[in-house]
Amino acid sequence: MAPLSRRHHGCVRRSRPAPRSRTPLLLPAGTGLAALLLAGCGGTPVVERADLERDVAQTLAGQVGTEPEVSCPDDLTGTVEESVRCEVTLDGDQVPVEVVVTEVDGSDIAYEVAPTLLGSSVEEQVSARLAEQVGVAPDDVSCPADLVGRVGEELRCVLTAGSDELGVTVTVTEVDGAEVEFDVQVDEEIS
Repeated sequence: MAPLSRRHHGCVRRSRPAPRSRTPLLLPAGTGLAALLLAGCGGTPVVERADLERDVAQTLAGQVGTEPEVSCPDDLTGTVEESVRCEVTLDGDQVPVEVVVTEVDGSDIAYEVAPTLLGSSVEEQVSARLAEQVGVAPDDVSCPADLVGRVGEELRCVLTAGSDELGVTVTVTEVDGAEVEFDVQVDEEIS
C-alpha cells in the first residue's frame, strides 16, 4: 500500500493563522486528500508547521481511530522532493514519519506521509532475520540512515561477520499504516 497522500491548497501568510478544521479524514489505508484554502500570495507556497502537524494527525486518526500527537520541526516548503521528518506519538510510542512533497501546481502542494523505521531498528531486524535464516547472528549490521516506508524504497547496509563485510540491500515491500515490511538481500561477494 502507498503512503498517505495529502493535498494543501494555497500559500501561507504568516500574519494570521490558517483556518482550523476538526473534521477527521477517513482514509483507506494509504490514500487521501485534504484541501485547506488560504489567501493567495506570491512566492513559493509553504505548509506552516502547525498546519502540517494538524494535517498529519488528522490523516493518521482516520487509520488508528484516535488523533495522535504530532511534532514537526519546520514548515514544509512547496518544492518537489522537499521533506520534513515529524514525530508521531500514539499510546506513548513515538514513530517518525517522513512528509515528502510529491507535486506542486501553483499554490497547490501535494505530499505523502510515510512511516520511517529508525536505522537502529532496521539493523536489529536485519540481524534477527539473518540469525533465523542461517542459525547464527552476524557480528554487526550497520545502516547509515533510516528507512522511509515507501514501497520500493531501498537502504544499503553493511553486515560484518568476523573479518568479512558484506553489503545488504533492504527493500520496502509493503506499508500498512505504521507497519513497514521489507526484504533483505545479502550481496554474494565480500566487500
